[in-house]
Amino acid sequence: MNKKETKKQAKVINNTPKRDYTRIFFFMLGLSSLMFGGLLLWQWRIDFMAITDALSVTALLLLFIGWIIFVYNQNVLSPLIHGTKTFALMLIGRKPKEDYFTYTQSISEDPVPKFYIYMFLVSGLILLVPSIVMIIIASR
Repeated sequence: MNKKETKKQAKVINNTPKRDYTRIFFFMLGLSSLMFGGLLLWQWRIDFMAITDALSVTALLLLFIGWIIFVYNQNVLSPLIHGTKTFALMLIGRKPKEDYFTYTQSISEDPVPKFYIYMFLVSGLILLVPSIVMIIIASR
């Protein structure tokens, strides 16, 4: 193998899709901060119990989003989503573009990447730990 072929192989290896973990970290940090700040504004107070509640709800919402994405990938929500779409289209006199079988097959063939599920679940679990500690402290 000459030097040129080795460089080409190195480029192929380096061009594999990588996750930019810092960008994802800051996205989840921003999303969590927006949720946390919104929940504090909704409560309209800032004390230890309000912060504990906002952190708990933020963690549970992130876990819920991850769980919903997982359930969607497993086609558990398909009857509800396709049925609602079909009913709404029927009310305005249209027919859905794809039948139920095709709809479920399209989800099975092109699911939401597992990385997004892990991203939300890990973020929720990271926030859940201090939330539980704060709940224990607040209950004393």
